[in-house]
Amino acid sequence: MTLRSAIITGTANININGTVGATTPATGKFTTIEGTDTTDATSTTAAAVKTAGGLAVAKKVYVGDNVVPAAAKGVNFTGNTPAAGMTSQLLTWYEEGYKTGVTITPETSGTITLIANYDVLAYTRIGRSVACQGQLKIDSVSSPIGTYVKMTLPFSIKSLDNISGRFGASIVSDISGVYLNYPVIGISGDSFVSIYLTAATITAAKSFFVSFSYVA
Repeated sequence: MTLRSAIITGTANININGTVGATTPATGKFTTIEGTDTTDATSTTAAAVKTAGGLAVAKKVYVGDNVVPAAAKGVNFTGNTPAAGMTSQLLTWYEEGYKTGVTITPETSGTITLIANYDVLAYTRIGRSVACQGQLKIDSVSSPIGTYVKMTLPFSIKSLDNISGRFGASIVSDISGVYLNYPVIGISGDSFVSIYLTAATITAAKSFFVSFSYVA
């Protein structure tokens, strides 16, 4: 029996054993369903559904639930013309959350302790690009020594060709309404950035306002 069309209302289970379409498909594959196109992604037949190791849809796709790609898979943008130097057009990662337990450590010696709940950075990762922000506030210090301090990151900085993973930014500090900017340097492969200020000048109640992005 060949089923040409069907309208199903309510709830039903359909088991197909045999041919779907005009020809017998290979194992685990369908031919065209209610259509005659033999093309794939170039099909212009309205509502044609085809699978041949993939699914080509000529119209909009409405999804009623999450789309979950396999690990390291995602959205492929190779249909776009890339800029010179392109290394990938595959978007494989989206994530957002909170980096808790952020630490600030003096370059040489001593300790710097953050106030609970003021040791968190919010972050968003799209592909390899990470943006983070938050307010870090000092609870106490013990003889911090160094020309800079290290602040931990949500993700390690990616090592790229020709040291292009390195980056610079700035962080704003505040204590008693006095605001200052300090340079921030990130080095490829590190899980932290360096904030360049004399560690001994950091005191209790000092805040650091963080907002920058980098490649992970």
